[in-house]
Amino acid sequence: MPKKSKNQMTEKKLAASFSRWLKGQRERAGLSYRQLAAKTPFPSSTLHAWEEGGRIPNLWSFVALCRALGRNPGFALNQILDSKR
Repeated sequence: MPKKSKNQMTEKKLAASFSRWLKGQRERAGLSYRQLAAKTPFPSSTLHAWEEGGRIPNLWSFVALCRALGRNPGFALNQILDSKR
């Protein structure tokens, strides 16, 4: 089995970093879960689960979410992966 590099993010850390990013973006946009859900194909319960760190979206869902928030998916992904918390 290949060794993990020190820079490789675990799924748990990735979920935590993504949830912080999503909460920050949603709050900066001044949107509730319901308001963001109305701009996406996702129910507010899914958005809540993502924001609480219980789940992370697949690539296509992430892109749709970024577009609804007016964010560039590549830039957003770099922000999430570069999170040091």
